[in-house]
Amino acid sequence: MSVYVIRHGESEYNQAQTVGGHWSDPLIIDPKLTAHGVAQASSGKLHEFLQVLRPTIAVSSPLTRALQTAAYSLQLHTPPPLPTGRSADAAAEPTVTRNAVSRVIVTTLCAEPMYHSCNVGTLTSTLRRVFEPPVFDYGYMTKELWWYRGELADHCTCGGGIVDCGGDAASMASSTAAATTTTSSNTSTTDGAACSPIGLVFARRLLIEPDEDTDFRVRQFAQLLFHLATSPEILPEVLPQDRKIVAFAHQDFLHKVCGIWLPNCGWAQVSLERLRDLCA
Repeated sequence: MSVYVIRHGESEYNQAQTVGGHWSDPLIIDPKLTAHGVAQASSGKLHEFLQVLRPTIAVSSPLTRALQTAAYSLQLHTPPPLPTGRSADAAAEPTVTRNAVSRVIVTTLCAEPMYHSCNVGTLTSTLRRVFEPPVFDYGYMTKELWWYRGELADHCTCGGGIVDCGGDAASMASSTAAATTTTSSNTSTTDGAACSPIGLVFARRLLIEPDEDTDFRVRQFAQLLFHLATSPEILPEVLPQDRKIVAFAHQDFLHKVCGIWLPNCGWAQVSLERLRDLCA
């Protein structure tokens, strides 16, 4: 049995951070992989490692850069990028190929903590049209708007603060317009108009996720990985000692899991003892 955690490839947000003399939030909501990020996942060292490992179970954050990294590195399909407007209506249908991994469990438990605009996500219904079931399993995704939004978040234990993202109101309106075009009347009746990306990212500000809430998710994520690794009911055709689990997520979250600051498409093994400690 082995468990590995993997950071996503280079994203548009990562690329934007390297431009200019000082850091400020580039105001990119749920960024995609760059061309370099796609190459890192599809033909780099991560891809070679997974070809040898041949994992049996995969888990992914629902943020697009993690889903794309899973799809490219595991050769599940060639996912089309989310087009402008975050609508998948015009996306080409992916071609699924054979792989040791038969499905990717998508869960909010390993999403990046809400510190910056890149961690505002894409509606679950849109993700389902781009990263299609049954290859991508959305059984753990219980809400249409799933990212952290204060007391309405799935895993909230206390209230969040507010952080100024920088930039100006015009650029914020431009960067959030794409996500709001997919917010339907059904969404507003279930989660409320205040939970739209415009409501979440307002006046250059984000609700930030408190460390207590992130630590709670880390414990639940460790419990999930431990269950996938040891439960005889999960993938009964593969004995627990033969299971190879990979989880695609993000730098800050994975640092809490493995204690290592992973580079883009970097990976680290996590022992059962470490998972037990995190579950405590």
